[in-house]
Amino acid sequence: MNRIARVIFLLMAATAYAHCATATYQVQKGDNLFVISRKFHTKITVLRKLNGLKSSMLHPGDTLLVPVLDSEKKTSMVSLNSASQPVLAVIPVSEPATRAARQTDVLLSFNIQIDKAAITVVNKAMSFIGVPYCLGGYGNKGIDCSGLVKNSYEAAGINLPRTAQNQFQEGVPVSRSQLAPGDLLFFSSSGKTPTHVAIYMGEGMVIHANSGSGKVVMQDIERTPFLKRTFIGARRILLPI
Repeated sequence: MNRIARVIFLLMAATAYAHCATATYQVQKGDNLFVISRKFHTKITVLRKLNGLKSSMLHPGDTLLVPVLDSEKKTSMVSLNSASQPVLAVIPVSEPATRAARQTDVLLSFNIQIDKAAITVVNKAMSFIGVPYCLGGYGNKGIDCSGLVKNSYEAAGINLPRTAQNQFQEGVPVSRSQLAPGDLLFFSSSGKTPTHVAIYMGEGMVIHANSGSGKVVMQDIERTPFLKRTFIGARRILLPI
């Protein structure tokens, strides 16, 4: 949308969310919805609703509405310098968690090295959003589900097998109720042998190379019939040290 329409939309959104104090945030290089949601201890879905986002694509210089705790900061500008490698645990663990932080900062229960690895994995995966699905593909011109997983984990220095079936043997099982960003979710359309794998992002969202969509996408498990119907298990690769 053009600049004027964008400003009008932001004002309307701020009014609609009057019960929740908001501030404006300028997207930095390396930012994505996952990173920004962690900076402000909120949910990706909240950011989407606040800003009317239908796509996950962000560009440096974009302006977003973000929730803040202090109602007096509703019109203030938020300035956060973007580090070359974002770290989730920027708030001391000993500091009392806010309600939002308790709900969304699931990674704070892990070691700081795990936080860095998880955000590296998710960031790398999100860099492939929109890349065409290609069976056997492994790069920006085309990639498949297990290739996306392997490529994303390599960015964090972790070497995984190439196929979903073999990736299902890595790490440890994790229940669906205990999922954390970076966990691998497996699906099968033919029994208990995995035929598909995705990376969990939090809040019920996964990122995966989807042959049905023909590209790498971010989707809600509960709102995607195929994923909901064929889920067979999850594995945690990023283990606490």
